Amino acid sequence: MPIPSLGGANYFLLLKDDATGFRIVSFLKTKDQACEMIKDAIKMLESQTGLRMKVFRSDNGTECVNEKMSRYFRKRGIIHETSVPYCPQMNGKIEREMRTVKDCARTILLSSGLPEKLWAEAVATTVTIHNRVLDKQSPEKTAFEAIFGRKPSLEIVKIFGSTAYAEVPKEKRKVWDRKGERLVLVGYDSFMRKYRLYNEATGKITTERNITFHEYIQENAPTEEEKENYHQGKDTEVLTDDESTPLGPQSILTDDESTPLPGTPSTSGATWWKYKLVAKRRKIPVPGDHSPRCLRDRGTLKKPDYYEAKLANIDEQSDLVDDVSTEPNTYEEAIESKDSKHWIHAMNDEMDSHDKNGTWDLM
Repeated sequence: MPIPSLGGANYFLLLKDDATGFRIVSFLKTKDQACEMIKDAIKMLESQTGLRMKVFRSDNGTECVNEKMSRYFRKRGIIHETSVPYCPQMNGKIEREMRTVKDCARTILLSSGLPEKLWAEAVATTVTIHNRVLDKQSPEKTAFEAIFGRKPSLEIVKIFGSTAYAEVPKEKRKVWDRKGERLVLVGYDSFMRKYRLYNEATGKITTERNITFHEYIQENAPTEEEKENYHQGKDTEVLTDDESTPLGPQSILTDDESTPLPGTPSTSGATWWKYKLVAKRRKIPVPGDHSPRCLRDRGTLKKPDYYEAKLANIDEQSDLVDDVSTEPNTYEEAIESKDSKHWIHAMNDEMDSHDKNGTWDLM
């Protein structure tokens, strides 16, 4: 049986702007909600970029190929391109993006050890982070900056599944109640100004801002055996329409005259997946009484042999440095040095060379 998300979603729809690489993800309980989600995404992209959509690309799934979407595209003057059935290569960019998002979401969900029903939070977090980091498609400007015109802030980014403590307001606690509540980080809001936190006791998600984190404490982290079983089991099931390829819409934005502004025309895409996560949640057992450690007798401690060898080598190198003679700065120093005969020979050779070349005449 498929595992619904905490909010009841069974699917997620991923769209990607081909020029900027910006991704939009939506979560749906039923596939017929896709039409409104796509319209909202188009409206947001057009309002933020000042461009109008020109082309929308998808497969032949009924989520996009239907009378309602056809009327919408005709009214807006948007060309709707569809790929050939059973040929996902025609929609390769969004298919690869879907694989990347799916793999990243699976990884952070597995490493956190949180319940499978939080897969939607893992997907949303993956998309949020990917929009705010550089990649091969956008090596100089993030997708977020390309769409919204400002650099993203990553100051609040924390490890997915980290233990967090939120302050309980005075109005909601009594004199002897706890001042803090233990939660788990599962994501961020749309503009990464607030944290999305999962309360394991109530099974609900809240948004908070002022939080104290213990990033490296993940009480739900799975064991190595569970990780191995997770990777070997079934993780996802592709949803198709009449056994066609996964949905993958794309779009191109232009201005009101259908003439793109300077830069590459943008394209976006979308696709569907329905999750069947099989990882088992398991808390790490807290050790009981600790037996005292057996320490060595402090009286028998001594420096290791290799340490003495290093000291001997250092002394030898120091003696070699002392033996190196310094170069004299004056004639008197050269004559009085232990290498005086070599210096006299060198000076005579130099004078003979000047005499032979006629550099000067001795008076």
